[in-house]
Amino acid sequence: MKHLTTLAVCLSIWGAAAQATADGPDHFSVARLETGRMLEMFDKPGSGTRVSAIPAGTDGLPNRGCTETEEGAWCKTLYRGVEGWVRASALGEGSAPPPGQGSVWRIAEASPEKEIRNAWIAFDPEGRAWGSTGCNQFQGKVNVAGGAFTIAQPFASTRKACPEDLMRQENMIFEAFQAATGLRFDPGTGLLHLEGPEGGLLVLTPDTHRWP
Repeated sequence: MKHLTTLAVCLSIWGAAAQATADGPDHFSVARLETGRMLEMFDKPGSGTRVSAIPAGTDGLPNRGCTETEEGAWCKTLYRGVEGWVRASALGEGSAPPPGQGSVWRIAEASPEKEIRNAWIAFDPEGRAWGSTGCNQFQGKVNVAGGAFTIAQPFASTRKACPEDLMRQENMIFEAFQAATGLRFDPGTGLLHLEGPEGGLLVLTPDTHRWP
């Protein structure tokens, strides 16, 4: 891979500004920052409002393009659902996160073939999980390494009362999480399958609207 500051001369007009696309890796890691430090993320390259900070050593950050400014090279990425610009000098080539990490999925179907409405779950590379059952919001921690699925920290949820059909849906989703033992990605369909000892429990589809 070429150095991150070597930018492809591929320009597109966005408003009055020209953006350059990086000829670099698909994913970054915060490889050139001392352990314990944070890489600040801004809403604009070069200057702007601080929107987040990424710990040193973080891997699997998507490459959304890079550009040169008077202050050096900056790259756009996504961290925990927040998109922004970081200094390219702190980045190295990263690896893609495993399926089920650093992503958002719509809970589309429960076995046997029961449609799920307005429910989703997000995972980050540190094992945090959060989402909605279509009724209440929830959050907790899971282990999805090596195709496994186990709850590392029980899900906490809001306690809003919902119509009876949504309450049944919520119970079905939480029961599936409790019974699950594995997470299987099907590269042919792009679907993620939450599975238990007796077979499939939930079918998940990529939710690009909440976290591209």
